[in-house]
Amino acid sequence: MSQPIPYKSLLLVLTPLLFGFDQVTKAAVRVGMPLDAAGRSERIDIIPGFFRLVHAENTGAAFSMFGESSFRGPLFVGVFLMALVTIGIMIRQLEPGQKMMATSLSLVLAGAMGNSLDRFTRGEVTDFLSVYASGPLGELLRDVIGTRFFPIFNVADICINVGVALYVLHTIKVLREPTPEAAEA
Repeated sequence: MSQPIPYKSLLLVLTPLLFGFDQVTKAAVRVGMPLDAAGRSERIDIIPGFFRLVHAENTGAAFSMFGESSFRGPLFVGVFLMALVTIGIMIRQLEPGQKMMATSLSLVLAGAMGNSLDRFTRGEVTDFLSVYASGPLGELLRDVIGTRFFPIFNVADICINVGVALYVLHTIKVLREPTPEAAEA
């Protein structure tokens, strides 16, 4: 029988890899797709009518929330510190073999570190992945929700969202497992 992967090994490998990938992609976008004087960049269609690359700088949080707020700096520091403490506590409670939870925490930690480093060193986060709808679906979305564009995002945002989704799946799995008391009955 194979030994479970120690969660610390997973955390020590996955977190820096994802953090590094996030930082490299953002740097490549800043260099390869510079913003013009109006703050716009070229758009590179990857899947026309659905997905493209476009350079945008975001001074706010997720989906540009709090972008112009005077309290955004202390808010971001507080949220980042709370996330670090929470993730640290959760890491200490992990047991060997909890791969889904270790992966979840690695993803969230890498994403939080990536966007926080940008905020603390540059005052803004580089976003570059743009998903949108065109044609009749785009028109429907524009009529229903007022836009056909999903907010522009980056690798760190993907890490955070996938990490949270894995956390939810792990929690559902744990809640569905029978308790020792139920197994004895």
